Amino acid sequence: MATNVRLDDKVVKAIKRLKGEPISTGVVKLTEEYIERTMGEYRKRLGELRGKYRSKRRLEEKVLRGEHTWDEETALFDWESVELELKKFGDAAKELGVR
Repeated sequence: MATNVRLDDKVVKAIKRLKGEPISTGVVKLTEEYIERTMGEYRKRLGELRGKYRSKRRLEEKVLRGEHTWDEETALFDWESVELELKKFGDAAKELGVR
């Protein structure tokens, strides 16, 4: 489904200059690149959390059932947030046909 969107002339010129392609192709490519880069950052953060806490389940059990630190509690919230953002960006990637 195509949707008409009004873009400022400066934005159109910048996209054409960056991508050297028609505006619609340039917007799609910029969006794909943004999705891929952002998902990479979230995957990296997830890897850091797994490296430190081993698994979300372990961290959850510690936070919900036992003595824990503020860092552990915020890490659990961070983990949840990262997973939600990865899902959101993954859904958007599927819609665009990004790997």
